[in-house]
Amino acid sequence: MEQRPATRALRVGIPEGLHMRAAMEVAKLLGRFKSHVVLVKEGQRVDGCDVLQILSLAAVQHEELTAEASGDQAEEALAALAALFDNDFAETEETTKEKG
Repeated sequence: MEQRPATRALRVGIPEGLHMRAAMEVAKLLGRFKSHVVLVKEGQRVDGCDVLQILSLAAVQHEELTAEASGDQAEEALAALAALFDNDFAETEETTKEKG
């Protein structure tokens, strides 16, 4: 019997929406886990480790996404992803400012 994927609701909080740096951070983060994560927006499903697919969602500020994860570290991947969204990608933005 196939196990149902774990799911988590995510809200885009950053004013720029899910832009290139944020999409890269999502893909980088999810690549660390032994799981497969799909991001869903209005029925469009994309691979959470593929930056271009993430960008194709064109998710803007205040939009809701659903993350679906399966695999050995599904719950851990979703928790880390939710923390990234909940903190409005603060680490990504701070790193960018330091380099800029």
